Amino acid sequence: MLAISLAAAGEPGNPDDIRLEKNGDNCTTLVPPAQSSPSTQGMLPDCGDRSVIDVLWVYTPDALAYVGEEEWIRVLCELNIEEVNTALANTQLPFAARMVGLVATDYDESGDHLALIQGQGDGIMDEIHAIRDSLAADIVVLITVDGYCGLAYVAPNNEAFGFQKVSAGCLTAPAFRHELGHNLGSKHWAADPGGFFSYSAGHVLTFDDGSTAGTTMGGNALPHFSNPRVEYEGVPTGVPVGTDDAADNWLAFMQTVPMVADFRCSGDCNANGIDDQTEILSGMAQDCDNNGVPDECQLDLNNNGIIDACDALPVIVRVPEDLPSLPLAIAMAESGIHEIVVAPGTWIGPFDTLGKAITIRSSDGPATTILDARGNGRVITIRSGETPQTVLDGFTITGGTAYSGAGMLIEYASPTIRNCIFTNNTADYAGGALRVTDASPHFIDCTFQTNIASWGGAVSTWSGTPIFERSRFIENTARSDGRGGAFSSWTSNASFIDCVFEQNTASAPGGALFIVDGGGANAPSISNTRFCSNTPDHINPSQWQDMGGNEFLDTCPCPADLTGDGTLNFFDVSAFLKAFNANDPIADFDNNSRWNFFDVSAFLEAFASGCP
Repeated sequence: MLAISLAAAGEPGNPDDIRLEKNGDNCTTLVPPAQSSPSTQGMLPDCGDRSVIDVLWVYTPDALAYVGEEEWIRVLCELNIEEVNTALANTQLPFAARMVGLVATDYDESGDHLALIQGQGDGIMDEIHAIRDSLAADIVVLITVDGYCGLAYVAPNNEAFGFQKVSAGCLTAPAFRHELGHNLGSKHWAADPGGFFSYSAGHVLTFDDGSTAGTTMGGNALPHFSNPRVEYEGVPTGVPVGTDDAADNWLAFMQTVPMVADFRCSGDCNANGIDDQTEILSGMAQDCDNNGVPDECQLDLNNNGIIDACDALPVIVRVPEDLPSLPLAIAMAESGIHEIVVAPGTWIGPFDTLGKAITIRSSDGPATTILDARGNGRVITIRSGETPQTVLDGFTITGGTAYSGAGMLIEYASPTIRNCIFTNNTADYAGGALRVTDASPHFIDCTFQTNIASWGGAVSTWSGTPIFERSRFIENTARSDGRGGAFSSWTSNASFIDCVFEQNTASAPGGALFIVDGGGANAPSISNTRFCSNTPDHINPSQWQDMGGNEFLDTCPCPADLTGDGTLNFFDVSAFLKAFNANDPIADFDNNSRWNFFDVSAFLEAFASGCP
C-alpha cells in the first residue's frame, strides 16, 4: 500500500488548557480539560451498540480538490474503516467501526482545524454537530489538506471530544486507525504522557534479525493494536500490565470502546440494515425491558441466557470467572444493574470507577484481596460524579505512588468505601493513601496504616464533607517539613466518628491531624475518637468541633490487654476467645467487621508483643 505522509503546515492552535503532544511531524494528540474533570460517562443513555463505533466523515473544499471527486473520498474512507476493523480483529478485540455518513463543509482551512469542528457557536462548521446527532455518529473525522497527517483528542470519557482530523494525503497511510486509537485513549509509547490508562500505549516489536516494526499506535506499521497475548511473527505485540513499559491496548480498548460507542445511540444496533424499532414492532427482535434496544444488543455478563437488564438485580459478575480483569468488569458493568465480586489475589492497577453506580466487593475480604499499583502510579481514581451508590468494599489498597492521593483520588464525587485497608502508599505532596477534593465520600470500617506524604501522611482533604466512621489511622508519616502525620484538613468539613489515631508522626505540629482554615464553617467535627502516641502532638491548631466522647492519651492502650489490668496473661486470652465466639467488636482485631483466622492471628501477634 502506498503510504503518503504530509509534513506539518504550521503549528496547530494550542489553547492553554489543552496539552499538546507530538510524534514527529505526522501525528498530534490533544488531551482536553475533560481528561481531568468529571466525565459524561454514566450520564449518557446506555446504547445497544456498545461494540460498534459509528463514524461521520467531513471533507473540506481543499480536500475535494486534492482527491478529485467525492466518490474517491468515499472509497478512501471505506478503506480506512476496513483497515481499522482488520486491526481490531487482529488484536482479538470484539468491536468494529462503521461509516454512517460523508458530508461536505465549506470550511476554508484557515484556522485551528480540530478545535473549530469540535467547538460550537463560532459560526464555523457548527452544522456538523446537528448532522452528527441525526446520524448518531460517535466519532467525527475532518478531512483537510493543510496540517498534520493526523490530529485527535484523547478523551474516551467525554462525547464532546469525539473528533479527529486527518489529511487527505494520509488517508492511504492509513491515518484513521491510528487517530481512532487516540480517540480511544491511547498514547504512542509507554514512556509518553497522556494515555487514558498508563498501559494505553503502542509498542515497537524487535525481531530476531534486529529489524523493528510498530503496532498501530507505535508507528502504524502493523495492523495490530498492542496486545501482549497476541504474537506477530513470533514476537508479542504488547507488554503486560504491571511492568514499567506496559503496552496493552487490548485491555485498554476493552474498557474504552464501549464508552466511545455510547457517545451516540444509533437506531440499528446490530448493523443489519433494519431500524431497531421496526425489528421490535414487527416481532423480529425481542425487547424484554422495553427500552427500544433489541435484546441481542444488550449485556449478559454472567452468561445465563438472560440479558442483565431483565435478570434478577443486582446481577453478580465475578472476576475472574465471568470477566478476566477488574478494569474490564467495571467498563462493561451498567449502573444500577451489576455488582462486581472479586476473587482473592493481587490485582494490578490502576483502576477507575468511571462514574458508575455499582458495588465492587471482594469475596473474601481485604486480607486476601489486594489492589496493587506496584509503584507505577495511583491505585484507584474516583472522579466522575460517583454517588453513594458507588461502593468499594473489602480490599487492601497498596503500592500507590503519585503527586497526591497515591492510594486513591476522589474528586467531585461521593462514593462509599467500606472495610478497606490502605497501606504502604506514598505521595510526593499530599495524601499518601487518599486525596479528597471537593468531594463527600463516606469511609466505614477502614484502616489507614504506614502511608507517607509531605502533607497528610494518610489523608489530605481540600473542601467537601468527607465522613470517616469506625476507621483507624495508624503509623502514618508526614515527612520533611510537612504536617498532619495521619490527616491534613484544608477548608474541609470532615467528620470523625468512633475513630482511632495512634502512633502517627509529623516533623511539625499536627502529629495526627493538621487543620487549615478550620475556623467557623470549615471546622472538622470529632466524636468518640481516641488519639494516642502521636508525635509531636495530636491536633494542631485547635479549630475543631468537639462532639464529645474523645480521649487524648500520651501512650496507647495495650491492644491485647482485654481485661485492662496492664498485664497480659491467660485471662486476656480467655476474654478474647469469649468475645470472638460472640462476634464482639472488641475481638475484631483487623477491624473489618468479620471474625476469622486473621483476627486470631492479629491478637496472638499483639499478645506476643507485650505491653509497654
